[in-house]
Amino acid sequence: MRNVSTAAFFALALLAADPGFAQTEPPKPSLRGRLGVEAARPLLRAEPTELRQRAFERLGSTPSTAALGLLAHALEPGGEARNARERLVVVRALAGYANEEVARGALLRAMAGGEALDEPKDALVRETAALALARSRDPRSVELLSQALRQAGRTGETARIALVAHPPRKIQVLLSARGAPTESLVELLGELGDPEGAPLLETASRSALPALRAKALGALLRLDPRRAASVARELGGDRDARVRTESVRVLALTRAAEAGEKLAALASDPATASAALAIAIEARNPDLGPALARVHVAIDDRDAWLAALARSGGPEPLARLETALATADTRWAAAYALALSTDDAAEDILVRALGSPDRRGDAARALTLRAAAEISHVDLDDALVALARSPKTSDRAAWAFALGVTAPQRGAELVNGADPVVVRAVARTATHPTVARACAERLVRESDPGLRGSLAIALALPEAADLVPNRVLVELVESRGAAAHLAANALAARDGEGLRPRLREFLESGDPVLRTHTALGLARSREASAVGLLADAYRFEVEPRVRRAIVTALGARSEPGRRRTLDLAKELDPDPEVRRLARAALGTEPATNTAATAASEPRGTAWFKLPPPAPGPSDTMFVVETSAGLALPLAPDPDGSVLLARLPEGGVRKRIAAARPGLEAPGAVKAAAKAR
Repeated sequence: MRNVSTAAFFALALLAADPGFAQTEPPKPSLRGRLGVEAARPLLRAEPTELRQRAFERLGSTPSTAALGLLAHALEPGGEARNARERLVVVRALAGYANEEVARGALLRAMAGGEALDEPKDALVRETAALALARSRDPRSVELLSQALRQAGRTGETARIALVAHPPRKIQVLLSARGAPTESLVELLGELGDPEGAPLLETASRSALPALRAKALGALLRLDPRRAASVARELGGDRDARVRTESVRVLALTRAAEAGEKLAALASDPATASAALAIAIEARNPDLGPALARVHVAIDDRDAWLAALARSGGPEPLARLETALATADTRWAAAYALALSTDDAAEDILVRALGSPDRRGDAARALTLRAAAEISHVDLDDALVALARSPKTSDRAAWAFALGVTAPQRGAELVNGADPVVVRAVARTATHPTVARACAERLVRESDPGLRGSLAIALALPEAADLVPNRVLVELVESRGAAAHLAANALAARDGEGLRPRLREFLESGDPVLRTHTALGLARSREASAVGLLADAYRFEVEPRVRRAIVTALGARSEPGRRRTLDLAKELDPDPEVRRLARAALGTEPATNTAATAASEPRGTAWFKLPPPAPGPSDTMFVVETSAGLALPLAPDPDGSVLLARLPEGGVRKRIAAARPGLEAPGAVKAAAKAR
């Protein structure tokens, strides 16, 4: 939808809701209000954007007819708000008065507008304006947002984001709005979970639009699984692959008897195989196993197929996994799948593989990950002795990693060894404090740039980072290698007069990962003014992950000044995780299971492998970004394997990075996965 037609929609909607909205009176003026307006007027005409922003903020704290009028005018075409940052300041200033018609009209214009429609900063303005309207719970605002949900594309999606954050008291207003259902509407109904939305979702699942049918069916599953399964059976033969896929997903998650055969048919089709295997992994349904075991998939889908077999468990899937473990091309993927399987027979397969020299290394790695994830524990002493004596460098790497995970004190001793393969492998276990301290101590004196990158993973733990002097941290940052972000995080924790200019540069960097690490580090700053630095960084930050880091850091602070930003974030941030973090920091909601997990011993694991042909481990490193926001530098073993244990639960992202100082990290994200 073009911007003109979107704006026209909102103008007409406003008039329909209240033809006299333009004449509605805002709050009555007061002496304080008049003085505030008069002080702000000259600043509105000032050339520096900082002065205009100050004027908008002053007007927002001066509720009066004139103040709201000036703020509303600023959002009009050619108004005083000249760019997205200034429009965002105005929208936030108006948010507290969204139940006033003058403010409502301006917020609707902001929700519709944005000169560069695809710019993240303009999207932030639009979504904040919509959140302000939804938060007001004003009947007219909710009605207009409900009408916006019936607009396809950007308009409906913006309304959905707002109404998820601040749902209407009753969903009838969403159901009775004029117009055909949209993907945004049906997705919202699923998220809200109100059973009254089920009839509309069932009707939409039989729509003429395939994408809408699929979305509506998925949303119906959240409201009424039995009803969704009935509809899924009707749609199982749909011509559209999206609808067929969602139908199978519903059947698999509701454990319908026919789910296995339908999933196998989906997995056998190259066009839908990836989606089918993702469903199998999500479902964890043992009834799917026999059908999955008979499927033949393409090479690109093979790793996901092995993971799906392990998730389902059972004799036939595990037999296929044991065969894959005996085959060189599929060995590591089968080993990792078995490492995560909760079927007791998976452990038996791995124990048998310890007797084979070819499979011993990967089997030991898998059993180590099972121990780290607290799935089970096997005595590996004999296997580790054999691996330590092996002439294969990858076996020695597997031995070092296993020792670092299962016996951290012995792993710490290996950190000081002369074999770089062993040092790199055991350094990846520096998610444990004992190994991390040993890595930090060697990092201080290490001159080899490749080994420094591997040892720098220790900087992720504050008690180890504190052992590394500023000189080393600055060198790592300036090298722009794989460890630069963790070094910046450690420097930010030492915030002070000498470091503050550099930290400001980090927070204004074009690299969101660097901004994230700097914000997280400031959580430990001893300077009270760090709160102001974080608040300034939050104001115009467009990356949700950076805002999450800022709110996390503010949540760890105790200064009263943190509250203003946290209050803003919990009400008007478009990202649901940012809002959750802000509410938790303010104590307005109890700690979630995720938060409780983060406070306990982390049990997540990850196992990646460099695809051939790959550079040697001395030239290449992985950077794995954890769910906590930290980027861990990791050197692969000689066979390309990269393993991690004791990760926080949640998603991880990996990319290839440079290991040598002076090289730019390519920064291409190679994959996304879950720490499991």
